[in-house]
Amino acid sequence: MPVNSTHRQYEAYRHKWTRCRDVIEGADAVKAKGEVYLPSLSGQSSDEYSAYKKRATFYNASSRTLDALVGAIFRKSYQFVYPEVDRDKHVTVQNNSLTDFSKYTLNELLTTGRVGILVDMPPLNNITNRCYLVVYKAEDIINWKVELVGDKLMLTMVVIREEYTEEIDEFEDQIKEQYRVLVLRDGVYVQEIYRLDSTTKDYTLVEQIVPTMRGSRIHEIPFIFSNWQKVGAEVIKPPLIDLVDINLSHYNSSADLEHGRHFTALPTAWVAGFPADITLKIGSSVAWISEDPGAKAGFLEFTGQGLSSLEKALEQKEYQMAIIGTRLLDVPKKGVEAAETYKVRNMGEHNVLSSISLTLSDLFTRVFEFVAMWEGKSGDVVVSFNTDFTAVSMTPNEVTALVKAYQSGTISWETLFYNFQKGEIIEDGITAEEEKARIEGDMILMGSPPPVNNIPSEEESSEGVPLKNE
Repeated sequence: MPVNSTHRQYEAYRHKWTRCRDVIEGADAVKAKGEVYLPSLSGQSSDEYSAYKKRATFYNASSRTLDALVGAIFRKSYQFVYPEVDRDKHVTVQNNSLTDFSKYTLNELLTTGRVGILVDMPPLNNITNRCYLVVYKAEDIINWKVELVGDKLMLTMVVIREEYTEEIDEFEDQIKEQYRVLVLRDGVYVQEIYRLDSTTKDYTLVEQIVPTMRGSRIHEIPFIFSNWQKVGAEVIKPPLIDLVDINLSHYNSSADLEHGRHFTALPTAWVAGFPADITLKIGSSVAWISEDPGAKAGFLEFTGQGLSSLEKALEQKEYQMAIIGTRLLDVPKKGVEAAETYKVRNMGEHNVLSSISLTLSDLFTRVFEFVAMWEGKSGDVVVSFNTDFTAVSMTPNEVTALVKAYQSGTISWETLFYNFQKGEIIEDGITAEEEKARIEGDMILMGSPPPVNNIPSEEESSEGVPLKNE
């Protein structure tokens, strides 16, 4: 079996991955696929189909929804615990931060529902003992095996499609394809590189690498799979596939509507009783004259409900996309909606978001546990992403009540600070000690000694306390 053979689950899902990626990428990618996403009408010529496709509008609700989901998870910074300070600032060969790397990973999880992360260490970098991370798209992880080794299920093989650059001359490079195989050979982790042989037209082994961990061979593959629900090699449907399919249906309806508008928007002249061999022109300076007393002229104009039904179909599909897309495109309800009602109404969507965020946390915690082991670090490793997606600010009454409770000694400064931060009065990422220092610094700048409790007195508090700095 050749190295570029694909897993049965890969074959089952790759068309869904492609569909999601094209739709999220936008109009150019969708229209470039032509009849894959927009079938031609019966009897259309190539030029007619090209015009039909060009007139269609692609309303990219899927991409907007993905951006909103990523924004919801990253509206607050992640928590990172690692034995080495600032280890999250440089996690790739290109020195990308964990913030950038995890956002890209999340985009992939939301687009196709699957990613893989490889923990690696270049041989020349062993002196500094620093691992780096590489994320692979679902489409590039073409084959894998999970087998029972002893009493433990282990990943025993992964085949990854990659690109490499081959220099043609000093002015031109050519991008070519290769396959990287991560495999356990007699229980030892090995990387193998396969490239196409121009003579045999087969992929042949060109390089074999045996990575070591602090001088010892490695007995597991440092590659972590994840879908959007849990860490593991299982393939599940992309989270936005239903939205993507309605998005494509909306695109088809838009094409039909614009096609109809194109042919019905302008009235068409008709005549009877005029010579067939003359050319009639339209304009205020032109008069049509016929010797036939029964000659007639007029304009054909569109009537009927055909276009209205298409317009209604577009509205219905936009509403369906709004519901599926976590209500981000839905028309806001009139009046004030209580915070608890809002939370309940959006519970289903937030459960999906929570699942994705928790999975992302689990994925990167496992990744950095392996990084710590490879780098010889000991201590706690935790990566935790935000699961608070609803911004509900505290009311002035709540602020006043908390201040009074603090001043009376009922709650501590730390509890007051925690509640203010949860209520989004104090920005995320600031510690209680940093906030104290800020308050003391402000008091000094104003020429007043900082109050004993680092908080305004009860007399200075009121229900009109502003919630946020404007």
